[in-house]
Amino acid sequence: MQDNLEQLKDIWNRTKVDNDRLRQANRQLSEKLAKEKAGSLQDAYARRVRNYSIFALMLPFISPMLCTMLNMPVWVAVVYSLFGVFCSAVNLWLYRYVKACPLVSLPVLQAVTRATKIRYYQIRTRIACIIIGLPIIVILLAMLYNSGDAILIISAFVGLAIGLAIGISKLLTDLSYTRRILAALSEFTD
Repeated sequence: MQDNLEQLKDIWNRTKVDNDRLRQANRQLSEKLAKEKAGSLQDAYARRVRNYSIFALMLPFISPMLCTMLNMPVWVAVVYSLFGVFCSAVNLWLYRYVKACPLVSLPVLQAVTRATKIRYYQIRTRIACIIIGLPIIVILLAMLYNSGDAILIISAFVGLAIGLAIGISKLLTDLSYTRRILAALSEFTD
């Protein structure tokens, strides 16, 4: 009977699980998965910013139409072109900043710090583009209004409304990318 009890005790000790080691392994796996999720979100967001840079670079190519089709002064087309170049450069800088340091290669706390900076720069670049773009939009609308062409004026305001809806939607989507990156990482910052 004593022998059976010792055998049972030995079997029990061999099957005993080290809970601390399991918790640590679980935490490491969870951190790795969170960083991978944040990394894939980082890549997706970087692609969006790169596409914005490419799109903004098209503005100088379509600016001559302001002069030829809408009879606007050349300086308006030049300002419009410069706005496109500025937005392209700002978005290219943001793209490079986002891609420069993969979050999956950093410890969690440093990844959170980096993701926070990405969000900070994201907001600042959008504010800069909006502040510079608003006067250009006002100038374009004022010149179209002064033209007296009712169809053109209505088209401009419809285009403005559609553009605002698309722009706000894209801005909210971009903000959700950085928010989800931070949420994936923040769980592990104790």
